[in-house]
Amino acid sequence: MSLYEEKPRSKCVIYSFGVNYETRFEGEMLDRTECEIWAYDASVQQMGPETHGRPGAYFRPYFVGDKDYVDRKSIPWRTLRSLMKENGHDWIDILKIDIEGSEYPTFNAMMDDFDVLPFSQLQIELHVDRKHVAFSDFLHWWQKLESKGLRPFWTEVNLHTALNFATPWASEYCFINTRGPPSKNLLLRDYEN
Repeated sequence: MSLYEEKPRSKCVIYSFGVNYETRFEGEMLDRTECEIWAYDASVQQMGPETHGRPGAYFRPYFVGDKDYVDRKSIPWRTLRSLMKENGHDWIDILKIDIEGSEYPTFNAMMDDFDVLPFSQLQIELHVDRKHVAFSDFLHWWQKLESKGLRPFWTEVNLHTALNFATPWASEYCFINTRGPPSKNLLLRDYEN
C-alpha cells in the first residue's frame, strides 16, 4: 500500500472482478491513493457503499470470462484483453479476482492472450475443492501461472465456510508479477538496477 501512496504512477489503475457489494478494499484504495478503480460484476447493480458514486470508481455490470459474448440472460461477458482495450489501458497496477470458481478458465484465457501479463500484482480467491478443479488441472494451472512470472507472496485460507462447520474450500492469494517493464510495474521499479 505504501508504494501506491508514496510513489504513484501517473495513472494508477485497479481492476476488480467480482465485487458483489463488498468494496472495503476498493474504498480504502480510493481514500489512500490516486488509483482509479474499474469494477465488474453482473450479479449486482452497483458497487458497495465505500465506492458507489465516488470519483475514480467505475462500475460495469459485466462478468469476466474466457471469451466475449452475451449469455442467454443478456449478461455481457468480457475478457481482460477486451476490457483493457475498451478502457484504453495497457497496464493494471492491481488485478483483484473473486469470481467464484470461474478463475481457472478465465485466467487460462488471460495467460493465452498476453505474452507478458499486463499487471503488477494479482489478488485472487482460488476455489480449490474438487467441484471447481481437479488437483492435476490445478497443478498444471499453477505451473502455467509461474511460467508467466507470477510469484506468490501472501496466502490465507478463507475460513468463511468453517463458520458453518464445513471444510474450507477457498484460499486467498497475492502474487507479484516479476515481468513487465519497470516503468509500468511500480513493484519492480526499485529493483531495475
